[in-house]
Amino acid sequence: DARRALIVEDLRRADHDGRLGVYHPVNGEGRAIYVHAKLLVVDDEFVRVGSSNMASRSLACDTECDLAFEAADQPDLRAFLARLRAQLLAEHLGIEESELETAIERCGGRLVPAIESLRRDEGRSLRPLLTTTLGEAEMALARSRLFDPEGALGPGERLADFARRLAGRKRVTVTAGALALGALAYAMGRR
Repeated sequence: DARRALIVEDLRRADHDGRLGVYHPVNGEGRAIYVHAKLLVVDDEFVRVGSSNMASRSLACDTECDLAFEAADQPDLRAFLARLRAQLLAEHLGIEESELETAIERCGGRLVPAIESLRRDEGRSLRPLLTTTLGEAEMALARSRLFDPEGALGPGERLADFARRLAGRKRVTVTAGALALGALAYAMGRR
């Protein structure tokens, strides 16, 4: 998914302290598990879970349902959010919560190194999310508002936005044209 690759790339570039971990769960046979719910945990202070994607299009144009908790100055809620994080990570790593807590302590409280020390290359575990390098046309499409508009846009605006992104390029391949037409057909079909 080009848009996801772009977002993950931006997040990794911004992660100067090595605190970002982007993983996906795999089952006992090592096959990826499709999880529709999206989960965001920020320092045991904020948790958001729901069906919306972390994109303007999903939040502005689709019907979604999300639940969010912010601990702020609520120690009981913060403890609950930390436990929720631990339960979910332990489940997807295929371990007991106590193993996760021990690994976090061993890694000086750093979660990503703890996950790295616990995850396995075989069986149920978490695997790093690998993204692909985007070509010129994929990058233009991913950065366009076609799939991530700030609000509801008309079809003409969507095509115009994509065309502006490609304008000025020395070479627009047949692939880029086919992608634009396919994206337009998809967008029109969604309306």
